[in-house]
Amino acid sequence: VGGALAGLRVVSVAVGTYQTAVVTDNGWLFTFGEGGFSRLGHGTQAGELVPRRVLGALTGRRVVQVSASIYHTVAVTADGELYTFGCGESGRLGHGSDVDELAPRRVEGPLTGERVVAAVAGETHTVVLTASGAVFTFGYGGYGQLGHGNQQTQLSPMRVEALVNHRVTRIAAGAF
Repeated sequence: VGGALAGLRVVSVAVGTYQTAVVTDNGWLFTFGEGGFSRLGHGTQAGELVPRRVLGALTGRRVVQVSASIYHTVAVTADGELYTFGCGESGRLGHGSDVDELAPRRVEGPLTGERVVAAVAGETHTVVLTASGAVFTFGYGGYGQLGHGNQQTQLSPMRVEALVNHRVTRIAAGAF
């Protein structure tokens, strides 16, 4: 792939249902594909046929990990912050509401003070891992997939208490 990525070294790629996200070795995030729900993070719902750098709140920050689902994208920065954008339905972005985010926005609340090392975008929810091995989840919980012992939707990050006495090292998420 040339264009915006010419001369850059790609270190990570994430593929959602309709979009692709690329992280380069200098920490830049690029997205391309179908732009509905603002899943590309460029401030609009327009699609991109070639990779385009995601700016906004990520300007000046080094992205180290990205994950994409059908409706949203999540990015982790080198300083342990989590940014999400796209469809906010059922709180899958973790900002305390179900509002769509047109561009990257930092997830705060319970994650403030935590160092995020990984995040995974499931179709309806998000799973987050911190440096201490804690797991936080948020989004649609109708099948119990958030791990909070209920089927409630969680609009903000909530620690999975059943894992408190365990040091988790890897996370994953599926559709539901």
